[in-house]
Amino acid sequence: MTMTIRTRMVINGILSVIFSVLLCMGIVAFLLQSHSMKEAKSWTNRAFSIVQDRIESIGVQLKRAAHGIGSQRQFGSKVDFIEKFKAGDDSNETMKEMVEQERVKLAQALGEFAQAGGIRRAAIYDAKGDLVCSVEVGERSVRLLLPKASQGRRFLSAEVPFGQRPKEDDWKEIRGDTWFSSKYPMPLSSEEGVMRRVFQETVWIEARAPLMKDSLNPENNELERVQGGLVLTWRPLDEEVVRSLSKLTGTRVLFLTGAQSLDGKVRKTFRQEEGPEAASLKKGAKTTSLSGVQYQRASSQDGDILIARYPLEVQDGKKVAVSIEYSLSESQRYLRETLLFLLLIAVVAVILTSPVTWYAAKGFGERVRRAVTQVGEAAHELSSVSLALSQASQSVSAGASEQAGSLEETSSSLEEMSSVTRQNAEHAAQA
Repeated sequence: MTMTIRTRMVINGILSVIFSVLLCMGIVAFLLQSHSMKEAKSWTNRAFSIVQDRIESIGVQLKRAAHGIGSQRQFGSKVDFIEKFKAGDDSNETMKEMVEQERVKLAQALGEFAQAGGIRRAAIYDAKGDLVCSVEVGERSVRLLLPKASQGRRFLSAEVPFGQRPKEDDWKEIRGDTWFSSKYPMPLSSEEGVMRRVFQETVWIEARAPLMKDSLNPENNELERVQGGLVLTWRPLDEEVVRSLSKLTGTRVLFLTGAQSLDGKVRKTFRQEEGPEAASLKKGAKTTSLSGVQYQRASSQDGDILIARYPLEVQDGKKVAVSIEYSLSESQRYLRETLLFLLLIAVVAVILTSPVTWYAAKGFGERVRRAVTQVGEAAHELSSVSLALSQASQSVSAGASEQAGSLEETSSSLEEMSSVTRQNAEHAAQA
């Protein structure tokens, strides 16, 4: 069954519209995907810059707090008193009790200062590098730690609510590794500084500042401010910092040490590509290296995400990375809306194109049919003329054949007459 011209024109018009829209949808989808990946990488780069600024601001805060503690005269004088009398006569129980009381007062004052300054941990060392006291600030209490003399890694610990003094029953003896060292390497640093360290799979920001004390200059009998110890302050990049950074950057931020994240979940590592413009990695690719920037496109319950990893320098040689997860759901939603809009345009175009093409094909088909009819009539006339010419040609040919026969007969008669005439002439000549 053959299709009419009108049907063919309508089908060709609809197919042309559909193919054009599908081509546009493919081009738009490719461009939007490329743009969304570039935008996602740019966003993760900005987020990492915010993370770096936040880490630096924490370091500045800790350094300022360490400097504030080190410049307080009460801390310098207490540490100087403890250092002078801690190695005194062991038989002098009164002096030993006074030293212990001063250490407790020093630790409590350090805890109050740390709480007010937003410090999580702090420690004070004397001029010989020996630990005098340290504190750890919790949500509702402060933990005081005092080293036991000549006992190695043994400490006296007391957890005291804010604003209260420790009781005798609060003190307990503990042993083991701590976030601080009982002996600081000599010589003591005389400059303020900030470092990053890893302790128990957590990144800590550490700041140090010299502990100043008053000392009498024998040359001029004047008091001078000299270094009498060292102050260390710490703050972890814990879940509180992670939540604030995630909220601030609009991404999910994690600090990774090896393959362990701060939220306790082991996360996979992926094949490395260097440079902020590196292409996204294939799913499932693995690596153990954290040097360079890594990108990974993965799926989650909320949709596809782009995982970007940036190396973070620490002073103890451990490998640490900042993982930033950017959700691609918004760009995918925009892509779906754009493609749906183009599909709607295609449907509307087909609906509008069908009747227009139908009416256009209707008029064009009538003209084509008239032209075909006229061409057919002309062909018929041409065929009739050609037939007449053929018949005339045949008639002329037949007449020519007849005339040729008559000429042949006339020629034969003339030849006979010529022969008779020649014979008569010969007879006459003989006579």
